Amino acid sequence: MKVASHNLPSSSSSWSLPPVGRLKCNVDATIMANGMGFGAVIRDHSGSFVAAYDGLLRSKLDPYMAETLAIKEALTCLKQRHMSHIILETDCLNFCTNYNSESVDLSYVGLLLKHGKVLARDIVDVVVCHVQRSANHMVHALMRATVSSSVLGVWDIIPPDCISGLL
Repeated sequence: MKVASHNLPSSSSSWSLPPVGRLKCNVDATIMANGMGFGAVIRDHSGSFVAAYDGLLRSKLDPYMAETLAIKEALTCLKQRHMSHIILETDCLNFCTNYNSESVDLSYVGLLLKHGKVLARDIVDVVVCHVQRSANHMVHALMRATVSSSVLGVWDIIPPDCISGLL
């Protein structure tokens, strides 16, 4: 696992293409009355849609916990699909700071973060970067349109209608 060694911009305010040979996975979470929603959109170096995932977890969570679980879900999907060379972008600065830190957090969220690092080690070359919320707009659109469903949404090759106009 590599950590932010590609001179990638941090806290970018707009989405940018990943380098050739890499995929970019934008991840976000939201707290709702009936639980937590999460979403991820993956695009390649040309900006073309590769895949998207979203779902709902039924539990009361705080925002940091929600973001950590969303990223763990995204990493799980990436691993299951044997994807590698990933730039994972999130608008949760706390997650990025803690993920890229060498310190040990023994809290429940810290254990989830550690699980995410284990998943990332099984995926070749994962870099976690912070972006402004505006750079994650496609994931927000996906979640607004689909996250009310209680099943995991998965799209391959063809994006869902709610984000196809944004590509």
